[in-house]
Amino acid sequence: IKDLIKIRRHFINLLLMIYFWIVSSFSLYLVNYNIKKIPGDFFRNNLLSSIVDIPLGLLGGYLYHKFGLRPVFFSFFIAALLGGIAIIIFSETNQSLVPIMITFAKGGVKVTFDICYLGNSFLFPAIFAGTAFGFCNAGAKFSTIFSPLLAEVNPPTPMVVLSALTST
Repeated sequence: IKDLIKIRRHFINLLLMIYFWIVSSFSLYLVNYNIKKIPGDFFRNNLLSSIVDIPLGLLGGYLYHKFGLRPVFFSFFIAALLGGIAIIIFSETNQSLVPIMITFAKGGVKVTFDICYLGNSFLFPAIFAGTAFGFCNAGAKFSTIFSPLLAEVNPPTPMVVLSALTST
């Protein structure tokens, strides 16, 4: 661990990846837990966001290999941000579009969470990859403990937090 911290580039990458893991994991579980409080038909909202999960995962992996880590993180965090903002602003008035809004929010953070797994092996040499993965995963799991608690807070607070996290 001393060697991982000693090399500045690896240490900065570790801190950034821990942050991305925390944001992605917390936000993904927050959307999943909060979906019951979002206006619209609960089953339609879940169905569409679940159907799109596999194609989005494949698309995210393809885009990662084609364009790299930064553009994929940026674009899918923006998609999640737009989905969160749309839920905050338009979910009460346009309930027929709520499944699409949820798909953007959940799909964006789902792809970034998938990219966290792929990115760890790319950013760190083999000697540090396991340690970095452990730190990132521990940070993500610890932060995710609080997502069900936040999901129970009255709307629009959970989506405001999601939008704030995905915008940074």
